[in-house]
Formats: sequence, C-alpha cells, structure tokens
Amino acid sequence: ALDGDLPEDCRLFHCDCRDLDWPPEIDLIVSDPPWNDVGCLRWIAEMAADHLVDGGLLLLQTSTANLLKSAEILGRNLTYRWTMAIVFHHANPHAR
Repeated sequence: ALDGDLPEDCRLFHCDCRDLDWPPEIDLIVSDPPWNDVGCLRWIAEMAADHLVDGGLLLLQTSTANLLKSAEILGRNLTYRWTMAIVFHHANPHAR
C-alpha cells in the first residue's frame, strides 16, 4: 500500500491486481488493465462480481477501440452504468 494523506479506511495499491489477497467486500475498484488482454478483463469482471458490495463500483479504463468488447466481457458479471471519457487535447501534435 502507498502511504499518504488517505483516510484510515482507504488503501491504495499500485501493482498487478491478480497478486493481491482481496478483502471479501470492496466498495470501489479502479483499474487500468492492459487494453488488449481479454483474459485480464475476464479476471477483473469475475473478481469484481465476487468482491464488490451491493452498489459497489468498478471504474475501468479502456480504449474506445476496445469499449464494446470490454463492455461485453464485463457485462457477463456486472451491470453497466455509465461511460466516462477522458479527452487529451494534445494527444496529436498535429491537431489544433
């Protein structure tokens, strides 16, 4: 766990999530898995379905190219609620 100014009941990890001993009840999972790793997406969907409390959230970053495939995999175990876009205006140095 990383130290910092987090509340006592909040833990932050920066690692491969498959290596953690997950607690049985989790309120929020935030993940940025490898976008083309279908096995990783399946693992996250199953783990989140097993550990999220009722009303808990999985916030998962994926590319727009993989959005439909990610939603299909996650939707087997979880309920879709919303898509949030992160837009980088300077991603293309030639764009204005």
